[in-house]
Amino acid sequence: MMLVLFVFVFSPMIILLLFATQVSIRVIAGSVALSLLFVSAVVLNLIIGVRILKFKTAVADHRTYTYFLFLFCFLMFLIGVIRELN
Repeated sequence: MMLVLFVFVFSPMIILLLFATQVSIRVIAGSVALSLLFVSAVVLNLIIGVRILKFKTAVADHRTYTYFLFLFCFLMFLIGVIRELN
């Protein structure tokens, strides 16, 4: 249950802080590209949370873990390009 709380509450806040360390929140809200990237990261995060709650088999856990790795790679990519999109 703690993992679900992290995925639904704390992780979106951490993603927002990741963006805010690169550019201001005002710039994120004013840029369509940055807003779409933020929303896509949060949506992928929420998909992971739903998978944690709904699917309980070993195969589903592996797929959820793979999605989590995709999210990690996507966030590492975003760290490099957020300033360039500003």
